[in-house]
Amino acid sequence: MGLSDIIRKIEEKSRREADGILSSAREEAERKIATARSEGEVLIKQKREDTLKRIASIEKTARGRGEMKARQIVQRTKAELIDEVLEKCLRELQKMPAADYRQFLLELILSHARGDEELILEETDKERLGADFPRVVSEKVRERTGMTGLKVTFEPAPLGGGFLLRSGGVELDSTFPALMKSMRDSLELFLAGFLFGVNEDGRV
Repeated sequence: MGLSDIIRKIEEKSRREADGILSSAREEAERKIATARSEGEVLIKQKREDTLKRIASIEKTARGRGEMKARQIVQRTKAELIDEVLEKCLRELQKMPAADYRQFLLELILSHARGDEELILEETDKERLGADFPRVVSEKVRERTGMTGLKVTFEPAPLGGGFLLRSGGVELDSTFPALMKSMRDSLELFLAGFLFGVNEDGRV
């Protein structure tokens, strides 16, 4: 066998071995690509599911916060409107004509006084009620209760309309602001029903 034949055989063997190595490498590469593709698809699917779950969670939280915020706004608006109505009622009471104010106060005092208390009125109401008001209210209380110990006092401290009754360290606050405050719960329910269609049980 000549040298050229030996060289040719060596080249052929080398080529076959190279082809075999390349074929094996190609197959391995294809397996790895297939594995990577499969793993990538799983990862992408998982990421997608995680993302969708996160989006759903964010939407739920946002929706919950939005609904809560909306409820807060509604409640705040209701409270503001009710406060506005109550404030207007208070102003209307305070602006009553002198004759109506005198009669209203007289009837209110007669419904509470026993006849042995100190009746506190606001100094600025002295002219509005009239100079004879202390005598008239004392006589009316005596006629109703038989007691003659009612003492009428005008004090400079602003009361906002109405009066105070003091007896033995106990004070009955019948000023207009106090009356409105004590009536607030029932007025709130009435006004809520009138303004917002709320039933007596508090349901809309």
